[in-house]
Amino acid sequence: MTSEHLMQHRALTGQRRSGVVTLMIAFAAVVVCSAQSACEFNRKPGFVTPATLESPYNADRTVTVWAVAPMRNESGTSTVDPMRVSDALVAQLQQVRGIQVLSLNRTMAVMRTIGLTTIESQADATKLAKELGVDAIVAGTITAYDPYEPVQFGLALALLAPNGSPIVGDSDPNQTVDPVALQAAGTDFGLSIGGGALSGPLSVVAMHYDGANHDVQQSVHHYAQGRSDSVTAMGWEQYLASMRLFTTYACYDATARLLYQEQQRLTGAQRAAVQEE
Repeated sequence: MTSEHLMQHRALTGQRRSGVVTLMIAFAAVVVCSAQSACEFNRKPGFVTPATLESPYNADRTVTVWAVAPMRNESGTSTVDPMRVSDALVAQLQQVRGIQVLSLNRTMAVMRTIGLTTIESQADATKLAKELGVDAIVAGTITAYDPYEPVQFGLALALLAPNGSPIVGDSDPNQTVDPVALQAAGTDFGLSIGGGALSGPLSVVAMHYDGANHDVQQSVHHYAQGRSDSVTAMGWEQYLASMRLFTTYACYDATARLLYQEQQRLTGAQRAAVQEE
């Protein structure tokens, strides 16, 4: 073998060795990546306590009981199912600590018995509340519904109590409220109604949720903590991609705002009572 052939042979051998080393390195990298991926896939997310809601009423007295009337659809679209939205609202209210909520089926059964299809007035709410034996009725209206991205959902909630309900407090029974004005209310954070049980809603919230709004997105992200799997591809953003989940979030947020309105109403009544004394 000539020196030239020997050099070619050594060069070829070196290339083969280099190729083998490269393949081994690549194989090792694949193994490591696969192991890391498997670990990531199998890794369990840490538990996070989700945000919860509590009753604004005095915890020393008996448990507060509410009922939800079937929501009315005034969104202008027939794609929304008011009964499904009503069920979502009931589910969120049932999670409030210190408040018990009757099932929607029971409320509807009693409404059929007394000849009510919807809650149109304070008198309707009072009649239904007395038949059910509850402290208050939540009446709601769906004002907007768009299931296509960016999803949009609007609703208005009113809390109505019968005369003598323990949650009425010291509200002024002579203060009146225009129901038409309430339905035409703006969609920003709600309205504080100080009317008594004989005059109209104790508290009202009217909201419009736009999935493209950054403030809404931040609120959704906060709500999803502890309620969604952070390891999945979509994570908390699934609440913006699914109209069902977005509706659930909206019912939670509207419930939180309604409870806040009640807290503010009770605080104002307590201050007024102290001033009178």
